[in-house]
Amino acid sequence: MRTLFAFFFVIIALILFIGFFLLMIGASFVLRVTRLFFPASQKKGRPEQKETIIGADGVPVIDVMVKDPSCGTYLPRSDAVRADIRGQTHYFCSTECLSDYRKNA
Repeated sequence: MRTLFAFFFVIIALILFIGFFLLMIGASFVLRVTRLFFPASQKKGRPEQKETIIGADGVPVIDVMVKDPSCGTYLPRSDAVRADIRGQTHYFCSTECLSDYRKNA
């Protein structure tokens, strides 16, 4: 009787082990297929560090509005075209405003 119990115990342990192994392979396959159809929007490697700005009330600011020096438009800094001109960082609403600024500066 004990041998039969040990035999069933080993069989059940093997079934659970193989089931877990197949589950992990299936999850890996699903993850790879998902990445194939929905690629990550971020670049691979180290994530870009974003500058955190703290407001006057001590709450982090989500984004900062910047003024385009060419046309005077205000826009969120995350949407702006960034250019370093003569050691100073400027933010523009478009590449056209950037090229106009470089022509006139």
